[in-house]
Amino acid sequence: SAHTIKHDTDLMIVINFLFMNQSDSSHSLLQQHLQIDDTYIYLYRSRKKGNNAVSSFYAHKKRAYQLPRFAAPWLAPLLDHYRLRKSMASKLEYTQVSPRLWQLPGEPTPTNATMNTWLQRALHLVHRAPPPGSAWTTHSLRHSGATACGAIDIPLRKINHIGGWSNASTTALTYVDASVPADGYCYFFLWFPPWTTTARCASATHRYSLANREPP
Repeated sequence: SAHTIKHDTDLMIVINFLFMNQSDSSHSLLQQHLQIDDTYIYLYRSRKKGNNAVSSFYAHKKRAYQLPRFAAPWLAPLLDHYRLRKSMASKLEYTQVSPRLWQLPGEPTPTNATMNTWLQRALHLVHRAPPPGSAWTTHSLRHSGATACGAIDIPLRKINHIGGWSNASTTALTYVDASVPADGYCYFFLWFPPWTTTARCASATHRYSLANREPP
């Protein structure tokens, strides 16, 4: 049932972090916009930030961003498993599989509020809470994704590409917290060029090496 696979939607948190909470990776993500092959996980953008009239997926079918499977080898199998369980639950409840990836059978279309509820559940599972007087929402995943890349010196143009900002934009800089150390983020983004980022992660490579991709 939808209830028994509810915890699988914690995958949404991971996907949103890796793709910096673009609208296309959040509650509006469609099934066909997230594809997997033997080498990559692909996110297709249905629209670009600041250009709402353009549909790059349907007009050009251009890949907006690709994540190598070796960067998180546990992610693709979990996504495949989630899709299979969602399909089985839909058959059991005699409903069609929703085109929205994160919409479970018999449940309303997910919204930002839904995503925030799922985020709070995920934070509870890992015993994390925001500092006093602060709040974490799914938009915080946009900040943390940009901060992660900034912490290991990924160039701004590549942060813009992942986050869906225009090539010449400096908006992403306002999302980067320069006080955050690199170590914790190396696990997720150490694979990303330039490879000189490895030097920034030297103290963490025994935990986050590309040769041993066990979750931290």
